[in-house]
Amino acid sequence: FYLAEGDHRIRLVSDGGGVWLHSLRLDGGDTVADYAQVRDAYRKAGYGPAQNVSVKVQAEQSKLKSDSSLMPIYDRSSSRTEPYDAYRIRLNTIGGQNWKRTGQWISWEFEVPESGLYRIGIKYRQNLLQGLFTTRRVYIDGKVPFRELEHVRFPYGDEWNLKWLGDDEPYLIYLEKGKHELKMEAALGELRET
Repeated sequence: FYLAEGDHRIRLVSDGGGVWLHSLRLDGGDTVADYAQVRDAYRKAGYGPAQNVSVKVQAEQSKLKSDSSLMPIYDRSSSRTEPYDAYRIRLNTIGGQNWKRTGQWISWEFEVPESGLYRIGIKYRQNLLQGLFTTRRVYIDGKVPFRELEHVRFPYGDEWNLKWLGDDEPYLIYLEKGKHELKMEAALGELRET
């Protein structure tokens, strides 16, 4: 909405039914830089890759989620799932069929032992939308670091795959030493026009 400078009145009219409001927020919107701009800023700041560091977070050990239906589930279709057990049920995945509505999100907390540039890889299987892809918006510490993470595609496939954010040339993301949060939100991405 275009608003000229000065005072304005916003009026909400109920057509029936009650509603509780906590607040109204007017936001000019943040402009998110693209990866090339962020990468150049990293170079100017002298940031380098973290050396000999690998951090693994199990998906089923989420920190927060937007919906109670997004609960850890088990997958025994492949020994590539962790933890794997051919006989016992082990909660080793999250999402699946339940993580399909736009706006649903899951977040994970992780800690890096040193400040530096990190690649982020996601082990996934998207075997629900045959011939299509799903899209997720990726946040680091509450913000989308650059435009390309607004719509990350996860293509269809029956097998478990490792997807580096950035695909063939993985994105490098600067993280300070300490705890961080990664959040993935179901998004329409390029399907929104359709």
